[in-house]
Amino acid sequence: MGAREVSITATLTALAIALALFPLQYPFPPLSFLKFDIAELPVMIVSVMLGPVYAFISSIILGLAYVSRDPIGAIFKTLAILSMALPISSAVYIMPKIKNKRLGIYMLAIFSVIIRSACMTLADYVLIPIIYTPGIPLETVASWFGMNLGVFLWFIFLFNILQGLINIIPGVVIVLSLPKEWAPEWLRSSE
Repeated sequence: MGAREVSITATLTALAIALALFPLQYPFPPLSFLKFDIAELPVMIVSVMLGPVYAFISSIILGLAYVSRDPIGAIFKTLAILSMALPISSAVYIMPKIKNKRLGIYMLAIFSVIIRSACMTLADYVLIPIIYTPGIPLETVASWFGMNLGVFLWFIFLFNILQGLINIIPGVVIVLSLPKEWAPEWLRSSE
C-alpha cells in the first residue's frame, strides 16, 4: 500500500461517508424502502483507479457508516456496493490488455451493474424474510406493495440497475477525465 493509494482511498471514502450521512436520498416510488443516493460514487472512483483491495476497504468502511442510520439496511447497502465495486475494480487487471480502454471500461461498468442487480435481487429474496420480516414469506411482503413476488423482484432488479448506473457511470467519466499524472496506471499506459 503506497501513500498515494492510501490517501486517495481515505479521501474518497471520507467523501462517500459525508454523502451517506447527508440526507440526500430519494425513495424508489414502487418500493419506498429502496433509496437512491450518490454516496457510492466515490467508492466507484476508488474501485476503478486502485483495484479490488482498495475497493473492498472503501466499501466496508462506507457500509459501516450506514450502520448509524439503519443497521439492517447497512447489510444490504454493503452487499450492493461490494457486488458492484469488486467487478469494476478488476479494471486494473483487465484494462491493460484491452486496446480500446474507454469502451472497455464502460462495458465493464455495465457488466458490474448487472452483477450488482442480480446479486441484490437474490440477496433480497433470501435475506428479507430472514432479517427484515422474520417468519413472513416474501410473497406476503410483496403483497404489502400491491405486487406479486415476480413483479416485486423485478422492481428490486430495476432499482439496482438504476442505482448502479447513477453511481458507476459518473465514476468512470471522472476517472477518464483525470489529468494524466492522476490517472490510474492502466489508463496512463494507453496514452
